[in-house]
Amino acid sequence: MIEVERKFRLDDSKKQGVLSMLENKTPQDFHQIDKVFLFQNNSFKNFKRGQPVIRIRSSNGVITLTYKRALNEGGDMLEHEVKVDSVDVTQAIVLELGYLLATDIEKKRQEFSFDNATVSLDEVVGLGTFLEIEIMADDEQKIDDAQKKVMEIAEKFGLGEAEIVTKKYDQLMEEKRS
Repeated sequence: MIEVERKFRLDDSKKQGVLSMLENKTPQDFHQIDKVFLFQNNSFKNFKRGQPVIRIRSSNGVITLTYKRALNEGGDMLEHEVKVDSVDVTQAIVLELGYLLATDIEKKRQEFSFDNATVSLDEVVGLGTFLEIEIMADDEQKIDDAQKKVMEIAEKFGLGEAEIVTKKYDQLMEEKRS
């Protein structure tokens, strides 16, 4: 599967607008803690788009291992994910494979189904508020259509190119720490 997603930074005004559009929707609430690993590298300073990233996520008691690799400059990702039983054991395996811990991210997420997409309102500790709009595409031929749909949904929320953030939370966190 290919994750077609755009992330938008929200100021307080934009956040209120998003919340008003979602007020009749029931969210799924998540508290997520991510450990992000890079291959033979513990920093995003030398990271190049297209290199693999592994994430171990603990979310409301469910632990997942995710492999991601960017397919293009827009941030569309090849993604494989599997549930695992233990953060510690999974981390030990990841480290043995040559991956190094780059950063930890903690966020509270409200996830909504909206217009055949997943819309997530994220409060990221240390970074602020973001809206992610995501559609899963079956293959690379369907990326363009999915990208158009994501931007159509963004426009409904009053968001556009100016609010797009192309970096992942882990990259933004490392920039903030530098």
